[in-house]
Amino acid sequence: MYSNKLSAGNLAQLFSALLLLVGLAFASPVVGQSAASAAFNGWSSGQVRAGNCVGNVPSYDNSVVNNNGIASQFFPDFGGAGLLAAEDFTTGPADVSICSVTVPGVAFGGGTPASVNANTVRVIIYANAGGSPGAVIYQEDFAGSTVDPEADADLFIEPTTPMVLAGNTTYWMTVAPIMAIGTFGQWGWETNSTANGNQLHFQDTDGLLGGGPCAGAWGNANTDCGIGVSTEAAMMIMYNDLVVPCNEELNLGCIANLNVTLGNACTATITPQMVLTGSLGCADDIIVTVDGGSTDVVSGCGVHTYSVDVIQNGVVVYTCWGNVLAEDKTNPDVVCPADVSSIGATYQQQTYAGSIGATSPQLNMGNYSCFTDFFNPVPGNHSYSLITFTPSITDVYTFVGESNDFDVVLSLFQGDFNPGNPCQNIVGHVAVTFTQTFPSALTNIFNLGDLQRLSLPLVAGRSYTMMVSNANDGNLGNYTVRAFSDGSGTVSNFTAPAPVVFDLDLVCGDLEAIRFTSPRSWIVNANGTLDVVATRNTFFGGSQAALDAFLTKLGYTGIPVATDNCGQVLVTLSDVVATAGDCGDVTLSRTFTIRDRYNSACTGTPRTDVCTQTITFRKLVPSDLVLPPFTAPIECDEDFATDGNVGGPDDNPAASVVGYPWVITAFGFQDLAQSYCNYGASYSDEPRINVCSGTYKFRREWNIINWCNPGSSSIWNQLVKVADYTGPVLAGIPAAGYNISTSPFSCAANIAVPVPGVTDGNGCSSAFPTSWTVLAGGTTYFANGVYVLQNGVYVSQPAIVSAPIGDHTITICAEDDCGNETCVTRAVIVRDRIQPTASCDDQLNVSIGGGDTANGIEGIARIFAADVDEGSNDNCGPVTLEVRRNFWRNNTCDASASRFSPWGNFVDFYCCDIAKEITIELRVTDVAGNQNICWMVVTPEDKLNPFCYAPGPVTLTCAALPLTFPGNLTEAYANDFAATSAMMDLLFGGASGTDNCAVDTIVERTPNLQVNECGWGTITRRFEAWQVRPEGDVNGNGRIDLNEVYRS
Repeated sequence: MYSNKLSAGNLAQLFSALLLLVGLAFASPVVGQSAASAAFNGWSSGQVRAGNCVGNVPSYDNSVVNNNGIASQFFPDFGGAGLLAAEDFTTGPADVSICSVTVPGVAFGGGTPASVNANTVRVIIYANAGGSPGAVIYQEDFAGSTVDPEADADLFIEPTTPMVLAGNTTYWMTVAPIMAIGTFGQWGWETNSTANGNQLHFQDTDGLLGGGPCAGAWGNANTDCGIGVSTEAAMMIMYNDLVVPCNEELNLGCIANLNVTLGNACTATITPQMVLTGSLGCADDIIVTVDGGSTDVVSGCGVHTYSVDVIQNGVVVYTCWGNVLAEDKTNPDVVCPADVSSIGATYQQQTYAGSIGATSPQLNMGNYSCFTDFFNPVPGNHSYSLITFTPSITDVYTFVGESNDFDVVLSLFQGDFNPGNPCQNIVGHVAVTFTQTFPSALTNIFNLGDLQRLSLPLVAGRSYTMMVSNANDGNLGNYTVRAFSDGSGTVSNFTAPAPVVFDLDLVCGDLEAIRFTSPRSWIVNANGTLDVVATRNTFFGGSQAALDAFLTKLGYTGIPVATDNCGQVLVTLSDVVATAGDCGDVTLSRTFTIRDRYNSACTGTPRTDVCTQTITFRKLVPSDLVLPPFTAPIECDEDFATDGNVGGPDDNPAASVVGYPWVITAFGFQDLAQSYCNYGASYSDEPRINVCSGTYKFRREWNIINWCNPGSSSIWNQLVKVADYTGPVLAGIPAAGYNISTSPFSCAANIAVPVPGVTDGNGCSSAFPTSWTVLAGGTTYFANGVYVLQNGVYVSQPAIVSAPIGDHTITICAEDDCGNETCVTRAVIVRDRIQPTASCDDQLNVSIGGGDTANGIEGIARIFAADVDEGSNDNCGPVTLEVRRNFWRNNTCDASASRFSPWGNFVDFYCCDIAKEITIELRVTDVAGNQNICWMVVTPEDKLNPFCYAPGPVTLTCAALPLTFPGNLTEAYANDFAATSAMMDLLFGGASGTDNCAVDTIVERTPNLQVNECGWGTITRRFEAWQVRPEGDVNGNGRIDLNEVYRS
């Protein structure tokens, strides 16, 4: 507790003094507790003294002494810490002021009764706060010789400053000598047991007694603090009456001209005592007003007027007036900013937050030379994430990758990232950031775990892709990439720029960004705020931009607080630079001078105040310096600056592309190009190692010199590779691949192997086709070949490959001079697209088959596809045959040449088709679905005679014949054959017939009559069923003849 304040000697002295004291009992005794109390000795003076008080106000009297004293003292030899007692008292009904305080005391702990006389006594009055001392409302220090002239430790105190107290109010009082314990011992405030208000309180302000509930807080001396004393501290307080009867004449007069000094608010209160003479106490009220207003306060410098009204018994009995000259005699005040050697540097930062996880794409980085570094990538697949962005302006951008979960690796590509050719378009890569020593300034600034910096000039409007990966395969988690522009540029797809503050040391290169080469001034209002308009127009030519730039520069190291009591002040700074040799710190002493009475009514010579701020700039140390990337890969066709002959004769990539040594300063990323502060750097390039056309490697040797610490100078080797990472481009190979048919005479396709057009992918070298491979089903090898140069033209050997039906692939490859290979795989679809051969029998005759039209059965003819086929076939396998016919009647006899029957295994012909030319089509389909059709024309015929049914035999007698029956039947037939035949049909029944198609008529032929003269015998009737031939009336005689019918 004491170690912050005391020397070892003082501490030992305190313990020695405390151990001598007795009379205190704490609940948990500790060394030195006896310092809190002492035995009482009563009133050494023998009586309680009274002051010369006004009026007759009853006193507060609790002055009996009958118990121990309690320590109440401030100890200068312990940093002013105190053991304090406080007693409460309550005023009477009227407001009063304290006239005197009498306190009995006792010396102990090595002290003598004369100790207080040689020191100072402090009286403190507190407001009451819930039964404990509260806020301090009065405090005054008194010379010990004044309050204890008898040197007996009893104190008689008469305040010199009015101590006005409200009536009927409880207050607390502390009386405590300010007295070194090591020299004068201790003083105790004697107590009694007469209860009067709240019990005695105690406080150990700084824990001198070792802590406890009363260390630094008020508590009940007995119940809280454990001090064995009575409940009250003895004292008597006498009061002054604030209202005194007056029996004097006024005899007043005004002072005509009064001089006053303005206070902190540039004001002064004019009191009656200041402007009146005479018996002021006999006035009931005196009203002073200033400048014709309603207040007694003078505000501002200059001559003011005042008026006084004296009131007695409610009547103005006297009025007078005069002048007041108000003057400002208070110095202005300026508080300098703290001395600085570092500042909070504001950078505009953009961020991109991402992660790599179990589902992120992966790349075996160790397989590609563009990802090698001082430490090669750990073998295995590394997960990565891609960020695509576009710069807003052409500028140098710095990217810092950070992660708490894995070591960050950054790679930058101009354009797209191609996972199939990951080195293509690369312009930068960093896996390890080196500094001259570790830890470095970087680890103090960017503290989110592992970090890498990639700083490159980027072109406005171009697309770039950043790959964020891990140095160790399997390490996954979140990452942050910060982006900074050397100027005002931004990159898309990152967060909007936001200020971020880094606490950075000021180094010697920062001096000109801080120093003002000539004095600069500005105007500040009395309250310390800047008068922007007046400053801008007076000192900055009316330019707000110039003022803002000044304030920004001044704000780097802090702006002083300048105030005045009365008005504006003029603040002027001047800088003086001092150096401690050329390797010591540079010190800038910035002096701020403040002058008041600027643009003010206050006259006279301005009053001033001065403060000086010290700004220190150190030299760079090795930990500040960050080295260029150990390896720097660049694609040969990327747009990068070259250095002419700076590093040698080869015009290699410039350091702005592959990296400078650099430092981060309070004013940006500073490349160490030649010289900066106490560091210098230069480089030389070893001769190129040419690998192939457009690809070369070289070693860049950086010489880094610290001329203030030559032993820390170093050589840094940087390996730069300008390489052709991009394979050739193949043209003339359709993206859809090849769709080829088999040949007409075999079930295989003959493929002419394509010869692609080949150009180099980046124009860095030449390129040519190399080989091709065909995989059956895309998996099984069955053919390959190479391209050879013949007569200046590349041709395939072999030129033709035979492939069966199926889905195959052909992979065609080309290389450039640097061995970059591009292979293009296309589908080769072989299908049977050859139609089968369709052959029809053109000698087919069709006759309608049998039927029985009498019973509703019509004859048909059914022709099967096989009947029509005459050897149809296909090159790849069996065929399917189908037939159809036109004039399909669809179960009607409504013929239509354009109406075909459905395809099927057969077609039918009907009687309606007889003598019609009907087309039969044969459709032949192979297993691939290819189809062909042949056709033939048939004319269906009906070659079947109709069938005739005679009426049944009839036997009857002559008597049964009707009377009309002819007696000579032969003659009757001869005379009217048709009538006779009809009669016979009526008598004996008619004939009927049937056919496969139709019976056109039943014809009765001449009967055979075998009847004798007696009229008995037989009559044989003969009938024929006729079907008219399709050709009809061939003779053209208008009737149907026998040769024109089928009959039976």
